[in-house]
Amino acid sequence: SIMWAPPALAVLGAALPALHQRRARCQQRPERVVVVGGGIMGSSSAWALSKRSDKVSSVTLIEPGYSITSSWGEARITRLAYVDPMMIRLMEMSFQLWDELAKATSTQLLLWTGIIDIVPDDVSEDVTKLKNAYKECKLTYEELPHDEVKRRWPALSCPENTTWIYQKAAALILAQDAVAACKKAAEQNGAALKDDEAVRIDRQRKVVVLQSGTEVPYDKVVLTSGPWTNKLLQASGLDLLPLVPSVEQYLHLEADVAGGADAHTAGNMPILLQHQPKVRPGALDEGGTKISGAYMHPHVPGGVPGCKIGYHRNGDLMRTEDFVVPEITPEQLAVLPHRRQEFCSHFVPDTMDPVNVGLLTRFAQHHTPTMSLTPSSYGRCMYTNHLYPDEVFVVGPHPTDSDIVIATGFGGEGFKFGAVVGELVADVTTGPAARDPKLRDTVQQALHRFRVGR
Repeated sequence: SIMWAPPALAVLGAALPALHQRRARCQQRPERVVVVGGGIMGSSSAWALSKRSDKVSSVTLIEPGYSITSSWGEARITRLAYVDPMMIRLMEMSFQLWDELAKATSTQLLLWTGIIDIVPDDVSEDVTKLKNAYKECKLTYEELPHDEVKRRWPALSCPENTTWIYQKAAALILAQDAVAACKKAAEQNGAALKDDEAVRIDRQRKVVVLQSGTEVPYDKVVLTSGPWTNKLLQASGLDLLPLVPSVEQYLHLEADVAGGADAHTAGNMPILLQHQPKVRPGALDEGGTKISGAYMHPHVPGGVPGCKIGYHRNGDLMRTEDFVVPEITPEQLAVLPHRRQEFCSHFVPDTMDPVNVGLLTRFAQHHTPTMSLTPSSYGRCMYTNHLYPDEVFVVGPHPTDSDIVIATGFGGEGFKFGAVVGELVADVTTGPAARDPKLRDTVQQALHRFRVGR
């Protein structure tokens, strides 16, 4: 039999293959990507995207000059010491990328130190979790008797009823150098940097509106705005995320005995990381990704005098015009390990917090007894915490608009992962990169667990 079609339909049918080809070419057109936020996440995302020139036609990094951020300061801790095997594998990828960045920019980024997890007996399950994760990822570690700790590092002291687990693959990453290196590498690959502040995203006209009045066109926007994320979402007519900023306290303590400074310098002293029991039922601090407790890292040669010591996730919770927090219940807020659950709503504290100073000096007194208990300097650092029922990060497209990609909710754990988070952001924005199957599986698992709105 002969099938007949009207002439108009016959012409349309003949044209369909060409239409499909043109549509495919449009879908493959390299995209204009605007990255909002000039800290480590924005800078590393710009670097990762700038390497994908086949999929990205332009990368513009908008970097506002905030005085207190999550990426400022001298150094951050990097480590494989996690109880979650996925986080260990991501950190292994991040170490490789930091090495790639250091070579590309001729910059020293890491000072290797090793790390000791200090686990009190009342959270001894953390020892089992840590050992199991190390074994699964085929990492070497040592459970050190207290006298061996003292032999290797005479400046340290081991309180009774604590277990000390040493793992050598830990380092200090020089924070400002790492941010600068990401920007340098991105610019070398053709990215543009704008010193300005994004005030809103006009999603109808597909432009990012800057404080100066400039409008930057986009196909995709990457938001790495830390505690300012919800402010920008609100201004852009997008649903808020369950984010709660906090301002955390750190101090610098110097050696209190002659010649003690060398014993507390990177290369002569490991990083110390204290595990703590839950502060309340339901709080997510059971030795997971973002543990709560004191940390101390050794002095950076030529840097700020003394060792840096801080208390992880115990600062003031913030809710201001800049730090927008959605309506949440006390029960939702209680998942955070912060002991004080009330909001500071008028200003960002910049003085020493007596509560945390007391916790930190007690830690130093018991673990580094040759330290002066009078801080030689102090500072504050912004954390962006999330209220999802887990302890990992938030990376993925916004549920309302898939052209808006978000990376946030790192809760003080993100900097070390910055290089690999940039790759995750680039995968979400442009599609997966070609990788070794094991790395591909890790990235896919991470993006599933990190998804927005989970």
